[in-house]
Amino acid sequence: MSSEQSLPDSDVLVALNRAATTARLMAGAVHEVNNALQVIAGSVELLEQQPGLSAALTKSLDRIKRQAERAAAALGELQGFTKAPLDGLERFDVRETVTHAVSLRRYATARAGLTVAFDADGDAGALARGNAGLFLQAVLNVLINAEQAVAGTGGTITVEVLDENGRAGVRVSEAGPGVSDAVRPRLFEPFTSTREAREGAGLGLWAAHTILAASGGSVELTSAPTGTSVALWLPKS
Repeated sequence: MSSEQSLPDSDVLVALNRAATTARLMAGAVHEVNNALQVIAGSVELLEQQPGLSAALTKSLDRIKRQAERAAAALGELQGFTKAPLDGLERFDVRETVTHAVSLRRYATARAGLTVAFDADGDAGALARGNAGLFLQAVLNVLINAEQAVAGTGGTITVEVLDENGRAGVRVSEAGPGVSDAVRPRLFEPFTSTREAREGAGLGLWAAHTILAASGGSVELTSAPTGTSVALWLPKS
């Protein structure tokens, strides 16, 4: 069954203002965390130069350094999108943005024992008209929802770049428990969740739909008893 719903213009404006504020706060947080990572990396290098280190300590220092490098790389990718303009529309490559989103979630999905099926080297993605930074956030929201839907199953999340009928986007599918009939009518309302309260605030789909609606796009959700598919659409440039 497929669901789609529009939102009032006032909600769109509120969401965009919150997104802009969040991006500014995130940029500051990224800067501060990067500074901390540089201190950690520098301290590890100094310790590695000390004579008489045991093999176990050397291995631990190397592990710290590699994790700091991994965190710095992830922050570097995120930093590029915090600098994206949050006011107005732009042309951007959908596949490039989706690739970044999948990359940002790679560590989390690997730790959860999940597989993400995505062809990052497929045909060139269509140029969409929207906001790359906000679209990235919408994709991340949907990916996180999919991860939570199949948590503990060792399942697969399928990500596809879409290009058809004058619009471009992405579809994220998983074989989780689906959406109940009781929740389906309220899917795009804030604080609506298919999970326990401690597992999420129920804002992911609402935020994604608000972001897409602000750029003339839409969210389409199809759910069966064993699986859910969410497509995010924007007009092609």
